[in-house]
Amino acid sequence: MQLANHCESEQPRPDSMSPPSPSKRFTLLVVDDHPANIMVLYRVLETHYRVLMATGGNQALAMCRDNPPDLVLLDVVMPEVDGHEVCRQLKADSATSAIPVIFVTANNEPLDEAYGLELGAVDFIVKPISSAVVLARVKTHLDLARSSALLEATLEATAEGLLVTDLTGKITVMNQRFARMWKVPPALCTKTDEAQFFAFMHAQADDDHVLAREGGDGSPLVGGGEYATIALKDGSFFEHFATALHTNGKLSGRLHSFRDVTDRRRAVQSLADLNASLESRILVRTSELDQARQLAEAASQAKSDFLSNMSHEIRTPMNAVLGMAYLALQADPSPRQRDYLEKINQSGQHLLGIINDILDFSKIEAGMLELDQADLTLDEVFTSVATLQADSAQKKGLRLSFEIAPGLSRPMLGDALRLRQMLINYVSNAIKFSPVGDITVRVISLKRAPTGRLLRFEVQDAGIGMSEAEMAPLFQSFQQADSSITRKYGGTGLGLAICKQLAELMGGEVGVESQPGKGSLFWFTAQLGWSDEVTDKTPAPVSPAELERICGSHILVVDDNPFNRQIASELLEARGARMSVANDGQEALDLMHQRSFDCVLMDMQMPVMDGLKATRQIRATAELAATRVIAMTANARDEDRHKCIEAGMDDFITKPLVPDRLYTMVARWLTPQGAPAPAQEAASPQAEADPTPPPPAAPASIPPAYLVGDPEEIDLSILFGSVGGNLDKVRKFSLMFIKTMPTTLSEINDALARKDLATLGELGHRAKSSAGTVGALGMARLFQALQAFKNGSDLEQARCIVVKLEPLLARIVQRVNGVYGRDLD
Repeated sequence: MQLANHCESEQPRPDSMSPPSPSKRFTLLVVDDHPANIMVLYRVLETHYRVLMATGGNQALAMCRDNPPDLVLLDVVMPEVDGHEVCRQLKADSATSAIPVIFVTANNEPLDEAYGLELGAVDFIVKPISSAVVLARVKTHLDLARSSALLEATLEATAEGLLVTDLTGKITVMNQRFARMWKVPPALCTKTDEAQFFAFMHAQADDDHVLAREGGDGSPLVGGGEYATIALKDGSFFEHFATALHTNGKLSGRLHSFRDVTDRRRAVQSLADLNASLESRILVRTSELDQARQLAEAASQAKSDFLSNMSHEIRTPMNAVLGMAYLALQADPSPRQRDYLEKINQSGQHLLGIINDILDFSKIEAGMLELDQADLTLDEVFTSVATLQADSAQKKGLRLSFEIAPGLSRPMLGDALRLRQMLINYVSNAIKFSPVGDITVRVISLKRAPTGRLLRFEVQDAGIGMSEAEMAPLFQSFQQADSSITRKYGGTGLGLAICKQLAELMGGEVGVESQPGKGSLFWFTAQLGWSDEVTDKTPAPVSPAELERICGSHILVVDDNPFNRQIASELLEARGARMSVANDGQEALDLMHQRSFDCVLMDMQMPVMDGLKATRQIRATAELAATRVIAMTANARDEDRHKCIEAGMDDFITKPLVPDRLYTMVARWLTPQGAPAPAQEAASPQAEADPTPPPPAAPASIPPAYLVGDPEEIDLSILFGSVGGNLDKVRKFSLMFIKTMPTTLSEINDALARKDLATLGELGHRAKSSAGTVGALGMARLFQALQAFKNGSDLEQARCIVVKLEPLLARIVQRVNGVYGRDLD
């Protein structure tokens, strides 16, 4: 029986489900214990393929498991693990079984060739090799593998369950949907006893229907030549159709297709029942409406939970970006570094402003997205656009210029964030579609009124231009000039639709003027008011009195993410506060019973005990009840704010942390302090309980370019950018990650051994952002996959993910060793 890997518990490899892209360069693995032999094959193949090399069987197996090649050229006689054993192990592992293997050996014996083919090899090449033969056979087997993958993908793409039998009734092919429909257990998929297989199917069928194995005379499985319905004992109904298969004009077997028509049959029966009695119809309809209401309420709650989680997930890395940028700016960077950091901070603030409205999904759904009316100047808006887009234009050799009509330099009232968002969208499109020339951004006044002005903003380029037909759908969602635009230039086609909605909210409209080959002019209008009609909404800077309250205070930061804890701690330590940290609510309570704190910054979403439960326990304990507790969370919805207040928290601050807001918030709830605490008391008790000596300073000779690496392992240049180019901090955080990750992996392995998927998901959530921050993006993706298991899933899938973590960590340690030239135990 073939295609046993199509059972539900064993998923096929993704690259076996579809043929390789025509533009893909195939990867070959050459395995031989003699380097000279490897180099011969390498020279033959390197022009046409990407060639990897291994000098032993164990090395080859490891490479195939970590990054499977498209084909393996394998020597037979090798020390320790010979080629036959390598082939046997590859074919026994579902993750590598589909890799074609060609034996390349000096043994030209028919028995050796036959044995290799029995092990699963697809071909046999005798040394000394012929370049033409090798290239021809490799191409043939790669084409065959691609054709097989296409056939298999086609089988899996159909909505029906498919079963193919030969003239004797032997099963040759089945797809996954068939295995799922008939609930075929994995053990039965791997057996070759067709009688037992069909007996299993027969046991599920209703007694009134006969389901037998196809006989040698070609009699059908059931029915034949026409559709027949099979009723199952569990109440399901399958529609079956058998059709003959012919090879070279001769009958060679049958294709049986099964379609699940249970819902259709039930709908027909339900309609008959409804027509039988008016009273019954009313009762059923009432029940359906009630069920629909419950489903709608559940969907609404699910949406709220999703928004809360998304807010947390997006704001957590944003907190690291903005917090680290702020700290780096305080470290007296060079003028060039300061320019970079200010652009990072400005871009982050812009992104954060967009996130705040996008994540408030309920307002967008209800058409309640409100503009933030505040003082602005068009010079500042244009300067911000220029700062963010100048580098992109310069890289393409484009000249970016800005024009503001006379009389429009005075302060005005409007939403600067939304104006900047629309202009950035227009300018980025102009840069994208302009190979050469100038891009001009201008604003003119169309109409003056007592309450303000109607302004027209234009972005003109000398790009590829568009025809009338191409312009027509531009401002519709997910539309671009033609279907090739996305493939050639990228983009979702959603940006212009957002611009249209924003312009309409501002009392204006959008449009475009263009001709093919002569560039385009995109414009929008917006109604802006006079700035003296409203009060200034800019928050006041932190006063010296507020900073004095923070100095000498003892503050506890509670967060399960070490980087969030460090950012909050370093921001407040810079203002003279003494800091302690806790990983979760229970740790916080234990610390609070040991010593007193002036204020607690409490995350909401944590393992062991979350911030809401911890706060309730603080308020219920007499000696702790007066402690000030401020929520510090990435969940920014009003609903989350209300939950914090109901739990007894004093106030609420969202991540990413804005330093001045953090200082103002903390100072608001602190009693004025006296003189700063003595220097010897500045270290937190938590740090004293678990002393960790700071790592030695990173060698100044390490150039930043040396930090660049494979993000699937670790790319320290990502961390370098997050900490403002501070090499000491790069080393500090990478060492922290290396030191803490073995403990995390141990906890993950323990949770897997206990089959505790909920804990496994929580651990994945906790470790994901740390891995992403240091640049270990491959590990971050594995943790992201584990996070999905907190609501329960397949234990085997979890095990497949966990088994990849320790080898990946070993490679990360090796990479960091190479950067810093020392062992990290």
